[in-house]
Amino acid sequence: MASRIMPDNPKVMGPETKMINFQFFPQGNSVAALPLKGDVELVTSVIRTGNAGEFTVTLADAYVKVLAITLQTQLNAFTNIDPQLGPISNAGTSTPLSFIVRTHATGVGTDIAANANNAVHVSMVLRDSGENPSA
Repeated sequence: MASRIMPDNPKVMGPETKMINFQFFPQGNSVAALPLKGDVELVTSVIRTGNAGEFTVTLADAYVKVLAITLQTQLNAFTNIDPQLGPISNAGTSTPLSFIVRTHATGVGTDIAANANNAVHVSMVLRDSGENPSA
C-alpha cells in the first residue's frame, strides 16, 4: 500500500487519508502519455485507451480504498463535454490504483482537442494502508 510520507502537507487530512489533485491535458486522439500538472509525483501515467474520450489513469502507489473522486473539464471553447468516472481497479491490493476517465458529449465518447486551456481536473480522497479497509 502507499507509504509515501507527506509531513506538514495539507493534503494529509487525517490518519492515513490522502488527497491528490492533478490535471491532465488531452491531446485529441493521440495515445501518447498525456501532460500533467499538480501532484504529478503521485501519478504514474494518463494514457488515452484507443476509445474516443477514454483515458486510463495509473497512480504511483496502491491504496486500500477510494473515498471520493471528482472530475471536471476545463475547455478553451464553450463546449458541452462532461467527464465520467469509469471502473476503478486495484483498490485494496498491493498494485497501484488505476481508473478510467471518460469524456463524452450527450453520452458519446468524445476526444478533447489539444489546447493549453483544455484539461480534465481530478481530485481524489484515498484511504492509505494504515486504516481498516472495510471502514
